[in-house]
Amino acid sequence: MVAGRNLFPISTDSWDRRNMNTLMEGQDFLELPESYVIFITLNDVLREKRPICFIKRIVEETNHTFEDRTRIIYINSKIQDDTPLGRLMHDFHCRRAEDMYNVVLADRVRVLKETKEGVKEMCEQMDAIYRWGEADGRKQGEEI
Repeated sequence: MVAGRNLFPISTDSWDRRNMNTLMEGQDFLELPESYVIFITLNDVLREKRPICFIKRIVEETNHTFEDRTRIIYINSKIQDDTPLGRLMHDFHCRRAEDMYNVVLADRVRVLKETKEGVKEMCEQMDAIYRWGEADGRKQGEEI
């Protein structure tokens, strides 16, 4: 539980949606493709004091691993040490492309933030996300 909010149903919901949209009726569960759900968090939400945590599901009664082909990864972006992951997390927090380590990411951020075309593209993407959120909220409200 973090700040009054349980994060784990989010990962379960992501897994359920993937299965619902991936498996066809009658298809074998073992045919699911391997997938990754990656949470990049602002803080150490799992309180593990690690930059990255790989989550495994287990059968509690036997402690055997439950292999559902879903990999859940939590990344604590607050840790910005001198490792490839730490430098990437640093870049994710940068407001200016010139402060970034990763040249490819910096170049893309520069285009999106510093060119007229990039700003237009970002505005269009944000509008699309907003409209999707509104539609999803209405749908959830109708289901209640």
